[in-house]
Amino acid sequence: VYRGQGNYKKAMECYEKKLKISEELGFKRGISSVVGDMGNVYNYQGNYAKALECYDRAINIDDEIGYKHHLPYVLSEKAECLYKMKEYIKAKEVNKNSYNAAKEVDSKEHIFSSEILKEKINFKLSEDPQKKLKKIENLKILLKDKKEDENIATLNYELALMYFELEKREKTEIYKRKALELYKKLYKKTPAIKYKNRFEELEKM
Repeated sequence: VYRGQGNYKKAMECYEKKLKISEELGFKRGISSVVGDMGNVYNYQGNYAKALECYDRAINIDDEIGYKHHLPYVLSEKAECLYKMKEYIKAKEVNKNSYNAAKEVDSKEHIFSSEILKEKINFKLSEDPQKKLKKIENLKILLKDKKEDENIATLNYELALMYFELEKREKTEIYKRKALELYKKLYKKTPAIKYKNRFEELEKM
């Protein structure tokens, strides 16, 4: 709850207490879960080195105990962290692992996020504008099949950012408006800091 509201200090205090209890009990699933969540706090704060330490610790535990349903989540977060660091080649490899792990347990949420990140990474790695447009078209194909507001908002947000980078203002505005509308609707229903950050970012474009 605290993390979702952007109160990272309070969130970290709670996670540290949970981690201590899980370590005392030798509850490895609990350790993996809370360490992954701690990684997200560091990630949101821009402390990517600490975030990666947490993600790697969680991944190692998941591999050790066969915690297959948690693995796609933490791999996905690690890939996103590497993407923010502009470590696109590393992010691509981790994202591939995340996709495979998600497919193994049929985690539709993480299959979806891996598909988006794949196109984002390839967009950044492509120097040819036509190849970049191809990555945009791939996201548009994903958009056609989505019915959930959050997924539709996410895709419109990513499409707006891509078109903005290509300096295609008219296209940017189309996807920006839709993403803004949906993120404000989602925020009104559930005041998560993620939604607020995204619609504020879009408003500045």
